[in-house]
Amino acid sequence: MAELFIEPGLTIHYQDFNSKGNPDVLLLHGLGANSESWQLQSPALADAGYHVIVPDMRGFGQSSFPGGQNNPKVMAGDMVKLMQGLSSEKCHLVGISLGGTVALELVSARPEMV
Repeated sequence: MAELFIEPGLTIHYQDFNSKGNPDVLLLHGLGANSESWQLQSPALADAGYHVIVPDMRGFGQSSFPGGQNNPKVMAGDMVKLMQGLSSEKCHLVGISLGGTVALELVSARPEMV
């Protein structure tokens, strides 16, 4: 599992499948879950040629929680910073449960990225 420093106290851990694939696909897990939720879909998408990025969102899995607010809008901002840190300008976005709400926030804030 890789990690990206986002800000003081916040490191996002993520799985990266088929880094040379195209286009990028960002898979967002649900509440009480982590990136392992996508363990069946990630290899299939990578085998289909996609670059698959599967993070543990802030406070879940191996990602840290720096304290303060933690809501879908904040998490969407984290995902924007993650994708920018990975030099991804645009991605397909898939979310389930909480991940779906985070996806909606991301699309609302940065529609050009999706």
